[in-house]
Amino acid sequence: MTLAREAALALIADGADVLYHHVDAADAGIIAAAEDENVYAIGLYRDSSDLGPDAVIGSAIGFPGDMIYRLACGMVPMGEKQWLNVHTGVDIHMTDLTPPDVQARLREVVEKIKSGELEIKMFGQE
Repeated sequence: MTLAREAALALIADGADVLYHHVDAADAGIIAAAEDENVYAIGLYRDSSDLGPDAVIGSAIGFPGDMIYRLACGMVPMGEKQWLNVHTGVDIHMTDLTPPDVQARLREVVEKIKSGELEIKMFGQE
């Protein structure tokens, strides 16, 4: 947590005004730094607003166990990396810090991803 906080503070000092992480338990340090420095943060895997009610604008709610299960059971072809588009793959939670018009637009995008209308391409994927 301490190293994550220090890294977050360095990013903020370099001009970052929104922090997003992909480091599980280090979220507390990153979000605490955002809260202390009056910048925004985006949580991961769960609603992280309890860690920084004045900083967390939303969270990417992930279900990695379900995604791994679907991949392991052959429900998603190996190598296609489309498992982010499954209905239980990724969702979002937004706090009141996110303006209502932005929330509405993000919900539209999420629904398009879930329906398959909008496809996520991974880096290096044709």
